[in-house]
Amino acid sequence: MGFYNPAEVQNKAIHLLSCQTAKQLGPDLIAKVGKAYTGYFENFTFVWDQPGTPINELELFWRCDSTFDIRMANGATAETAYIATIATYNAAIALVPGTAAATWLTWDRNYFRLYGDKTAKIFPWIMLPLTPFMEVEEALPCLLYTSD
Repeated sequence: MGFYNPAEVQNKAIHLLSCQTAKQLGPDLIAKVGKAYTGYFENFTFVWDQPGTPINELELFWRCDSTFDIRMANGATAETAYIATIATYNAAIALVPGTAAATWLTWDRNYFRLYGDKTAKIFPWIMLPLTPFMEVEEALPCLLYTSD
């Protein structure tokens, strides 16, 4: 924290999947003229998929977290993307009631934070596939957005 050029975060909407970045780094980024920040106040935790289960539990974690990125990429405000992310966590939790996955999805949902300008958007935005074989929706959500 604090070992970055403030110009790098100026007018940016930032989402980090890293653990505990919402404790100090997120608020610090916003204080240094970042527009919006989302991340986790505690460790982002997930469970591996249990063989023989009808739902890929591991994928639920990635889908929940990447909801924010996908919504922002489609033109939503930071607040709308945040609300959609929380709703996605709630839906995922309902799919696997009483499991370790539900416990950790609840944990991640409860520690996901939004700081800064809730009306921030990333514009102009362009949605590109990472490779010809991978959709952006399936990418890990460690992205830095320009919101100029």
